[in-house]
Amino acid sequence: TLALIENKDITIKQLMKLIPGPDFPTGGVIIGKDMIKEGYTKGRGSFKVRGQISIEQAKNGRERLVITSIPYQVNKSVLNERIAQLVREKKIEGIRDIRDESNREGIRESIDLRNGVEPETVKRQLYKNTQIESSFGFNTLAIVDGKPQTCNLKDFLSLFLNFREDVVIKKTKYDLKKAEDRVHVLLGLSVSVENIDKVIKIIRSSKNPEEAKNTLIKTKWKITKSAKLIKLVDSKNYK
Repeated sequence: TLALIENKDITIKQLMKLIPGPDFPTGGVIIGKDMIKEGYTKGRGSFKVRGQISIEQAKNGRERLVITSIPYQVNKSVLNERIAQLVREKKIEGIRDIRDESNREGIRESIDLRNGVEPETVKRQLYKNTQIESSFGFNTLAIVDGKPQTCNLKDFLSLFLNFREDVVIKKTKYDLKKAEDRVHVLLGLSVSVENIDKVIKIIRSSKNPEEAKNTLIKTKWKITKSAKLIKLVDSKNYK
């Protein structure tokens, strides 16, 4: 966004150097950059997201697979249940135990393997048969002039900047109006303090609050209704 502000002629290719791909909170690896580029240029796309699986050596000499990230919107519990189901159905063989060791530092799913099992084979089976590898589609849709419109990356950022500019201008105008109203009141109070004896005389000599208000408004001091000095007239101590 900052790059676009500084250079309105920046290209999508240049923007992609700053945003090479979606940054999912659950991690994962996007398979194929071309699909990301297509999504950024056309506003629509679909790509495969693959969780990261590493191979570790356990203390007993056996090997284990450790899942350290999963595709976005994939539920860990559902994923574990799916792996367990595949083991029961013998569609994946060689898994001895599954443990969820995730904590506040991140995702960690440990899969202990049996002796003599090739870890890479089990890893490929997991990618093929579970949501550890999933397709994720995106549609960069925005409401433009009251109508939905699919936007490329640059258009989407430009629309966001226009929106932010509109919000900031409206907020600033609102704050300015409040400040101007406050200044008007203070100026009116200043005028009335300078002419306090005359103001009191007008209020006391008026037959009713309405007459006092009108007389104050017509004075050469230019005390207007918006100055809210007429609140003096509405006081309970008017009499």
